[in-house]
Amino acid sequence: MTHGAHPDPVSVVYIVGSGRSGTTLLDTILGSHPKLYGAGELALLSVNEFFHQIYCPCQNRVDECPFWLKVVENWFQRTGLKDLKGHNEFRRHFEGPQMRGFTRLMREKLVRTKDFTEYTRQTTELYRAIREVTGRTMIVDSSAIPMRALSLSMMPEIDLRVIHIIRDARGVAWSLKKGLQADPKAGIGVSETPRPAWRSSLTWIAYNLLASWVCRQIPANRVHFCRYEDLSTNSETALRQFGEFLQCDFEDIIQRIKSGGALKVGCSFAGNRMRMKGEVRLRLDTDWTQMLSPKEKQTVLRMCGWLMRQYGYQLQATRMSLSLPAMNPTAHDAVHS
Repeated sequence: MTHGAHPDPVSVVYIVGSGRSGTTLLDTILGSHPKLYGAGELALLSVNEFFHQIYCPCQNRVDECPFWLKVVENWFQRTGLKDLKGHNEFRRHFEGPQMRGFTRLMREKLVRTKDFTEYTRQTTELYRAIREVTGRTMIVDSSAIPMRALSLSMMPEIDLRVIHIIRDARGVAWSLKKGLQADPKAGIGVSETPRPAWRSSLTWIAYNLLASWVCRQIPANRVHFCRYEDLSTNSETALRQFGEFLQCDFEDIIQRIKSGGALKVGCSFAGNRMRMKGEVRLRLDTDWTQMLSPKEKQTVLRMCGWLMRQYGYQLQATRMSLSLPAMNPTAHDAVHS
C-alpha cells in the first residue's frame, strides 16, 4: 500500500507464497538490480536461535557478519531496542500462527493498539536501516508469510509492493518430501522431516489461498503475480514485467541470464540453502517429474488441481504443460480466472 504523504516512506518489495516455490531465487534475481537489495527472510531476523546460529552467504555466521552487525546496530540506534527479543514477540503476535495472527490484524484494522503502533515503528526502521547501510532504494523481503504481507500493508510509512510467486504443487511436494538435516553452515537452520504428498498439498493450498486473499486487500497496481515456471523458462518476459511493475530496467540482468552468467548472492538472511553457493544460475527444476511416484502425483493433483488451474496451470492427466498462455494474471484475478 502506498502512503506518499509521509515525508520518508521506505519502499519494500515483499515476496509471498508457499515455501519451496522459488522465493529465494526471486529475491536473488531482484537483488541483482542496483536499486534493489535482496535481504532474504527478514521475518526471522529477530529470532535469536537463527541470528546466532545460521550463516550468511558471505560464510560468516550472521551474528559475526559485518553487514548484518551494521544493520542491527543502525536499527537499534533508530528504535532504542537493546536486543531482538522484544521485536520477535511483536512479530509472533501479529504474524502467526496464521489464524491467530489473522484475527489480531483484523482487529487492528478497526482499532489500532499501542502494540501494533510500536511494532510498525520497529519494522519500518528495520527496512530504513537496511536502506541506509546498502544505499539501495528498495528492500526485497522474501519472508513469504501472508500475514506479514498483510501487516506491512497496514503500516503507513511503508511503500509496499507485493509479488505472489506460485510453483507447481508437485514440485513443492517433491522438495518437501526430501527433508533436511540441520546444517547451519550449509544454510539449513533447523531440521525438516520429510512430508508426505497430502500434507504438502494442504500447506500449498492454505498458503496460496491466504496469499491471494491478502493480495486482494492491496491496490491492484501494487500486486504482481508470477509463476516459478514462467520465471525459469521465459525469464526475459518475466523480468520485463517485473521492470514495469517496479519501474526498474532489468535489461542487464536479462542479458546476464541469457548468456548463462551467474547472479551473485549478497548478504541475505535465511531462505533456501542455494544462497550459500554465493551465486545462482537460472534453470527450471523438474526433478519432481521423475522422483515423485505416480500415486504421489495423483494425490497432489486431486487435492491441488482445482487451484493450480485457477493460477493458470494447464493440467493434462498427470503432467503439466509449460505452454502457459496467460503470462501474468494479477494476484487479484488469479483465483477467479
